Amino acid sequence: MRGHLRALADTLRLPVACSLFFVAASAVTAPSQAYANQELIPTKAEYKASYKKGIPIRGAAVRELKQLKDGSWSYNFDVTSFIVDINERVNFQWVNDYIRPTNYSYERSGWVKDKKATVDFNWDKMSVRNNVENKPWSMTIPEQTLDKLSYQLQLRLDLAKGMTDLVYKVADGGHLKEFVFSVVGEEKLDTRLGKIDCIVVEKVRKPDSDRQTRLWFAKDWNYLLVQMVQIEPDGEKYEIYLEKAKVGDRVIKP
Repeated sequence: MRGHLRALADTLRLPVACSLFFVAASAVTAPSQAYANQELIPTKAEYKASYKKGIPIRGAAVRELKQLKDGSWSYNFDVTSFIVDINERVNFQWVNDYIRPTNYSYERSGWVKDKKATVDFNWDKMSVRNNVENKPWSMTIPEQTLDKLSYQLQLRLDLAKGMTDLVYKVADGGHLKEFVFSVVGEEKLDTRLGKIDCIVVEKVRKPDSDRQTRLWFAKDWNYLLVQMVQIEPDGEKYEIYLEKAKVGDRVIKP
């Protein structure tokens, strides 16, 4: 039971995993020059989730991108449910169309094991200081290193540029990990918000991986995540879907 709850908690966190179980809808175009000088748009999106045979989860997941008074940016993710509460934050600078994190924090509580973690970036020394459960350590990093939350935002921004092969260096757990993604096509997704033109993305994993996930991003809504479907190795199925959002001044709701 606890293993399923932990998997559900990770799914509520909207992880970006691998999928090989859908067929690509169409080819993807090359990067557009229209996105040469990209601007961030404040966004707030609310999600619901279901698992297995559509059993609803009593809770909501909220993602919000906002600019702070000093000109830097904050990207937040919060889950409140009867299973798990998650609070995740990253503050960053927007430098040459790429996220430069300054500090990241993660806190989880509920039926699953509690967890706290922070990552502080020092770009002068090209290093990060990790602290998981009061066990700090440091490591060197290359340029364009991200954390476990900011890479998900950078993925959206790169999709807006027309990129189709996406590779991210992520500082996590004392290691520098490489996450690789691929655009596999386009699809007009039928949702409770209407029909939405989406770009479909998968994470590239090892061929023997049994975890399968696919994500849909809305082309007309600043590449907002609209839906995610994930199948775990034991056959459990989880789904995240958009309930409502605000992208700049545009309100999106049923």
